[in-house]
Amino acid sequence: MANRYENLADLWKKIEDVKIGMFTTLTAQEQLHARPMTALEVDADGVLWFYTSLHSELAKDISRQPLANISFAEPKDSFYVSLSGQAEFISD
Repeated sequence: MANRYENLADLWKKIEDVKIGMFTTLTAQEQLHARPMTALEVDADGVLWFYTSLHSELAKDISRQPLANISFAEPKDSFYVSLSGQAEFISD
């Protein structure tokens, strides 16, 4: 487990410099939709956090289908990463 967190910490340091990624979800019409999102933080479990409106298409997409992808790129540093997983919409 410690190794996993070390790897995530290294990855987050790289993502931290890029900040904006393309967050992709599946629409109600079953089409992929990517939009720029700012990664605000990564918690101790390696979860990336983003903010969006309760009424956004992103929130609706995640409510229907939680599979998502976020990709970050910084060509000048040859840094490219694509992360896939389950998204969860939390209203607090």
